[in-house]
Amino acid sequence: MENRDLQQEFSQLFGTGQTWREMSDKLDTLLQGHSDPEEYRELFCYRLLHDLSTGYCTYGDLKEVRKRELVSLLIENISKLPEEKYYYHGVSAFFCGEYERCIAQLKLNYSDSVLKERDSKYQETDIFDELIEPFKNAFPGFWSQVQKLIYPLCRQDGTEYLCQLMADYYACRTDEEAVDILTAYIQTYPHSTLAREYLACTYYDLKMWNNTIAYLQTVGRPILFMFTRYQIYFMMAWSYGKIRNFKREESCYRACLRFYPQAENALNNLGYCLYKQRRYQQAKEVFEQCLKEGRDLPYAANNYVQVLIALGQYTQARKFAATTGVKLSKGLRERINKLPEKNMEQPQVYVREPDEDVGDTAAEKTIDMGGKREQFSSEKLLEDELTLRIESGQPVFGMKLTIYKRPGEYGRQYIIPIGRLDLLCEDKAGNLYIIELKKDSGYDDVYRQITDYLDWFEQSPQFRNRSIYGIICLNNPTQKLISQVHSDSRLRLFEYGISYQEI
Repeated sequence: MENRDLQQEFSQLFGTGQTWREMSDKLDTLLQGHSDPEEYRELFCYRLLHDLSTGYCTYGDLKEVRKRELVSLLIENISKLPEEKYYYHGVSAFFCGEYERCIAQLKLNYSDSVLKERDSKYQETDIFDELIEPFKNAFPGFWSQVQKLIYPLCRQDGTEYLCQLMADYYACRTDEEAVDILTAYIQTYPHSTLAREYLACTYYDLKMWNNTIAYLQTVGRPILFMFTRYQIYFMMAWSYGKIRNFKREESCYRACLRFYPQAENALNNLGYCLYKQRRYQQAKEVFEQCLKEGRDLPYAANNYVQVLIALGQYTQARKFAATTGVKLSKGLRERINKLPEKNMEQPQVYVREPDEDVGDTAAEKTIDMGGKREQFSSEKLLEDELTLRIESGQPVFGMKLTIYKRPGEYGRQYIIPIGRLDLLCEDKAGNLYIIELKKDSGYDDVYRQITDYLDWFEQSPQFRNRSIYGIICLNNPTQKLISQVHSDSRLRLFEYGISYQEI
């Protein structure tokens, strides 16, 4: 699909604003008597397949996917392609649920005769376009079989293991498992844009907003895989909002709208971001635009009432609530009923409402089970608790630390070539601290692990001019570990305990 003349002619032929069904019907008419009709049909199938599969990393229930009208249209058009278009017939078999036929067609597509026609090796983009995006979670055994087929095509730069990565990723039972698999791949192949997109998406699902932002900042140069540019900016904006960095949230929503002015919920969210910054008049103008264009409802309508109340325009708020056909929340209607009869001359000072989704502060989320000695059930909980303490400005380990943060980098679950750090922090003097957390003492390798990390940092061109220290925090440390730590001036050892207090 790299013939630019064909692409241009196809675009001129169909223009814009037509539905896929209209384009398909027009294609049938236009190609009657055409000397080489399959080129246009193949390009149509390519574009329709891309439209069906872009922007997400799993199909979910494939039985439901097969019911979609566009899937039926794709299968219909593929059936009109010549038999030797093995790849598209494999795609059709996949969507029909005929998995053996799917693999058989792909075997033909990646046969020796086809391989000889290729004059270059597969890159990450080739594997994504042909396999990862259209097939995604596929069916059991798909990725292991495909890896054998495409291995001779790959550059041997990590692309040959992308299929195995997908098999492992889609077999994960939890997002935490997915993080482990993706970070292990990135440790070996740090330039993989695809793995970084998947990792950003996984952190987004885990609501680990700083990690999400850091990885989203590293993708898109020079290309994007799963997501469009506006989707990347939307996710960044949402993540910034959750950590209450409203200025960056605003700039990302504006960037999202520049790339795609009709992006769903982006305009409303921009208005709400302005509202959170107490820029009520600007927020009002944004919500009025939403209402005028009938977009991002009912959120925009509810937010419009909130901004009218914040401006002290009670009469307008009551009038809008009485005349709008958009459903307003019960809590908002109750507020409207309690409003004074007259407008306020001066706008209200912004007060956070209980039902406003502006993100919880670190203090509110700190785990404090409150002395019986206990231990955390997983490192993840211990990591969550310590991260929230640091981000809320509380001293930890007798020091005031911040989590290491640079554009495209965030010190939680920080990846280096030899492993993944639980936390990388720094103090005001610029000293770095590697913090390794274990829920108990059943980790004989923790001393070796953290000293290997320290050695790597001391030799790294990026960090070797910085003082670097290690902190181990666990429950019930062994005497051997205590002795090891005391023999290394770079290390400190802390034992945590959870207590319960009657109140």
